[in-house]
Amino acid sequence: MVNKKKLSSKLISSFIIVTLITLVIGLVGWNGVSRLSAITNKIGKNCLPSADAILTIYQAQTAIQSAERTIQIPEVDEKRIDSELMKIDASFERAEKAKKVF
Repeated sequence: MVNKKKLSSKLISSFIIVTLITLVIGLVGWNGVSRLSAITNKIGKNCLPSADAILTIYQAQTAIQSAERTIQIPEVDEKRIDSELMKIDASFERAEKAKKVF
């Protein structure tokens, strides 16, 4: 039956079949990209602020530790101790703000 058709009919039907296959593959790809975009947006809006908050808490902890160690040095004067105590207070405030985000 295929052999009895004209060449132009065979070419047109083949082109239509290839077009339909391409359309199906394109729709599947588009659907996958749409789902991936939704997941990426969800991660960006929910998970990244939490990760940033954890980093801020870690940085505040490191600053507090550094200030405490500086205060423990016997040769440090009162002015420097007051400065380090203010750094500790500021770091605790930063950590609390980040904790609320987390």
